[in-house]
Amino acid sequence: MAWTDTPVSAMTLVVPIFLMTVGTAYCLHVVSEFVHLARTAENSKEAAALTLRHMRLPTTLAVGTTLVGLSALVFNSNQTIRDFAIPACVGMLSFLLLLFTLFPAILAIMPLVRPKNTHRSGDILDRLLQLIVRITLNHQKALFAVTAIMAILGLWGISQLRIDADTTKYFRESEPVTKHFHDVYQDMAGAFPVNVVVEGLNPEYFSDPENIEKLLEFQDYLESLPGIDKTLSFANYVQLIYYSINNYIPSFYALPQDPMELGNILNLYKMFLGPDMSRRFMNEDRSKAAILMMMHISSGYQWLETEAQILEWSRQFYGDTASVQMASMGTIVAHSNRVITKNLLESMSIVLFLVLLMMLALFVSVKAGFVTLIPNCFPLIVVFGVMGWAGIELSMNTVIIASIAIGLALDDAIHYMVRYNREFRKDLDRRRALADSVRTVGRPIVLTSITLVLGFFILTFSTFTPTATFGALMMLTMVIALVGDIFLLPALMTHVELVTVWDLLNVRIGREQARRIPLFNKMGRMQIRALLAAGSLHRMEPGQMLFPDDDHDPYLFAVISGEVAQYRHTDIERPEHDRVRVATLRAGEVIGGLGSGCQISEGCIYMASTTADLLAISPRSIKRLQWLYPPTAYRFVNNLMSILTQRLIKATQNLAQNGFRDDITGVLSPLTFVQALENEVARCVRHQGRLTLALVDAANLDSINQKHGFSAGDRILAQMAVMLQNNLRRYDTACRLTSRCFALLLVESDAKEAMILRRRCESMFERMNMDDIKVDIRIGFAVLDSLYPVSAQELLEKARQDMESDSS
Repeated sequence: MAWTDTPVSAMTLVVPIFLMTVGTAYCLHVVSEFVHLARTAENSKEAAALTLRHMRLPTTLAVGTTLVGLSALVFNSNQTIRDFAIPACVGMLSFLLLLFTLFPAILAIMPLVRPKNTHRSGDILDRLLQLIVRITLNHQKALFAVTAIMAILGLWGISQLRIDADTTKYFRESEPVTKHFHDVYQDMAGAFPVNVVVEGLNPEYFSDPENIEKLLEFQDYLESLPGIDKTLSFANYVQLIYYSINNYIPSFYALPQDPMELGNILNLYKMFLGPDMSRRFMNEDRSKAAILMMMHISSGYQWLETEAQILEWSRQFYGDTASVQMASMGTIVAHSNRVITKNLLESMSIVLFLVLLMMLALFVSVKAGFVTLIPNCFPLIVVFGVMGWAGIELSMNTVIIASIAIGLALDDAIHYMVRYNREFRKDLDRRRALADSVRTVGRPIVLTSITLVLGFFILTFSTFTPTATFGALMMLTMVIALVGDIFLLPALMTHVELVTVWDLLNVRIGREQARRIPLFNKMGRMQIRALLAAGSLHRMEPGQMLFPDDDHDPYLFAVISGEVAQYRHTDIERPEHDRVRVATLRAGEVIGGLGSGCQISEGCIYMASTTADLLAISPRSIKRLQWLYPPTAYRFVNNLMSILTQRLIKATQNLAQNGFRDDITGVLSPLTFVQALENEVARCVRHQGRLTLALVDAANLDSINQKHGFSAGDRILAQMAVMLQNNLRRYDTACRLTSRCFALLLVESDAKEAMILRRRCESMFERMNMDDIKVDIRIGFAVLDSLYPVSAQELLEKARQDMESDSS
């Protein structure tokens, strides 16, 4: 401000308050995240680095939206508003730079102190946040009803607002300056001078006695108005001179009617008062006369009403013969206050519109954009409504509260929405995401509000009324913004399918990849983006599971990228090498359905094999897509039906085959094989037959999957299955026993024939070459002796022991 010669004024003095207010909120958000991450970080540097990584997106968005709002003020036509906006923009950019450089550096060198109470069960603030979560989740109708009532009352109060700036009320009645003001206008001519200029249409207009009489009538009207104490013009001097030259006879205290006599008195008026003094009341050609009007109207609103009343009466009184103009410092102040206040209100409207556009672009949803805007407008409606009910005037000193309210509410809303989006993508549980978001982001929001309320509370003790009023209104603004951010916004977010533009950008879908995904069949890039925006993108890291949950809305999950493995629910507790992977779902595959009660496949668990992006779609998503993009909705439903039909046909074909078959290898599944093994063991024991059980295990398949992906492992298993089946008799049985192990049931085969098969398998697998990947094979056998019969489970255990001994 000093380098640009920006003057210190009532507007520019708000800049440091604005920066301190918004900056405090940012710092508390960062510190809260740092304390949260310090629980698991090894040192302060690691905690500071993680904090910077987690907070750079919401902080950048918050500062960016604030700068967009301030930029609307930068291009305002009023210089006073520009004087506020430009330093505020520079301050926000400087603060963002410090927040990403100096502040993390300070956190990194601070000693790492971990809270002793990890769960903070005794924390009052934590219990308060838990109460807020319960209210937000379980009493939304009551919450929305209370909010609506407050908004209606606020709007009614706003209708009672008036733009005003009464400088005499800036001090308390006991202050000397206030007492002196009242003494001046009560005991003397008045406190505020106003020049009322009457200009005739031709020279020598006021040489006519009739026109001077009309000027005196105009003065009589002015003095009849409330707040006008005294008027003075050259006509009063003419009366006084005429009265003095006629020996002070009372009847001569009037205007001379003879034009010649009037001309002489006007010459005496100019001679007695002097040229300089006389020109203050009338110009040289006597076409323009000034009335000095003394008044004690200090209210800008009342003065503008009085001015409009005077100008309207003068137009009717003079008609087309003369024009009236008014000028004074009070007139300039009253008009400038109204213009600046209106410009600020218009700028705030532009700010809200720009914020709405940014939220629409960020969250790719009209509904999400308006949901973000509601908590930002709620504090403004309530605070301005309270001002209307309390009779507090709207001036450039109070309207600036709107800028601070928007900044704080918007920043807190962005922090919450980014956190909610991050939490929701973990398991698509709205209630858990809301609860965790309120507990984490709600803490710095509450602490920020408490800190600022205490800070603004000090201003209420000021003897300067605008400062005290500003402090009280800012306290109310902080409280209402807090209610909007931790009650209203979380409740609204539970009704929105949230996806950010960053999610869409992270999902990179090329044209060739889109063509290979059946869900995107015959869809353009814009239609694909619309489909992604209609649902909720859910990123799964390797090893992360997707569990069915009957408490959720029915979801359909479409794999957009990566791989997701499907396991039997009963196998999830087993070691990884003993799990039976039923199928591997790749881009374009679909999990679950959209019908009522149609959840993720019962009895199955889905685990990400690689980093995978899943598109979660609910019936609400489809309705939203149908409303916004009907052609895209039609194409999506058509593709979905095609996928589900193909899946049903495939399942029917598998069931129609002899037993249940493994989807990857085509051999029997473990359930069918165990039944076949028990039947053969019982047959051999009864008829004294022969039976050999062989196990063939790809020992290093887990490392192959980790290094080359499940696709390579699936190809190896499929090739192994083909090679084994080619070396079996028609009445022998093969199955996939575990994720890497095959079982062979050799009917009427003894140990000698089993050894031949062992050597054949070893030779066969040594020659197997799959993409230059070497496969380590272990083989184990167990022969059933009818003289010493064992159960099917015992026979299987003997084969496993033989296989283990083969590896050693």
